[in-house]
Amino acid sequence: MEIVKFGNTGLHVSRLSIGTGTHGWAHRSEQTALGIEGLADLLRKGYHLGVNFWDAADQYGSHAHIARALRDIPRDKV
Repeated sequence: MEIVKFGNTGLHVSRLSIGTGTHGWAHRSEQTALGIEGLADLLRKGYHLGVNFWDAADQYGSHAHIARALRDIPRDKV
């Protein structure tokens, strides 16, 4: 996985990101439809393949999913 500098932040992230966003009025996504364990597993698998850039926001409704994935991944690595 290619790692790139993230603007002027001093962070280095994977060029590829995993989004957890919603679409449409229902505030749901294919990712959150996987359930907490399903999306957490997807995020962990991505991390082990080198994807350390995850997109999240309050309105996505995916914080519980991400928190579950972070139990198994060092917080400073994503």
